[in-house]
Amino acid sequence: MKVKEMLKTDDQSVKNMSLQEMLRVMDVATELRQQRESVEREFAVDETKRILRERLLKANELTGEKLTEADVDAAIDRYFQTLYTYSDPPNSWKVWLARLYVNRSGLLALITFFFVLMGLCWLVLRGLGFSMI
Repeated sequence: MKVKEMLKTDDQSVKNMSLQEMLRVMDVATELRQQRESVEREFAVDETKRILRERLLKANELTGEKLTEADVDAAIDRYFQTLYTYSDPPNSWKVWLARLYVNRSGLLALITFFFVLMGLCWLVLRGLGFSMI
């Protein structure tokens, strides 16, 4: 529906819309259209494979590589088979620190529990007459 058609309607709420409100509605409609196109493009796997195949074959011709169409098809199939698989990063200090940061609340609870336990032990031993000084 065009803006002029919207303004011709008898609906009083549409007639009373300000320019900012109209622009906001248009922005929402544009964003929804772009998201719909993006989703359609992402789910068109066959079309994506066809375009990727054409580009790879064209790049193959330009670089002078000796790849066959079967090699290109196998590479594309393998790419799409592992597209959404996850593998943990290799262990390193950075990964260890990241995991420590992610689990910081559990670590803080463990440290708090340890100090509370040590404080209770100290109170119990002090009450029994043990003195460390």
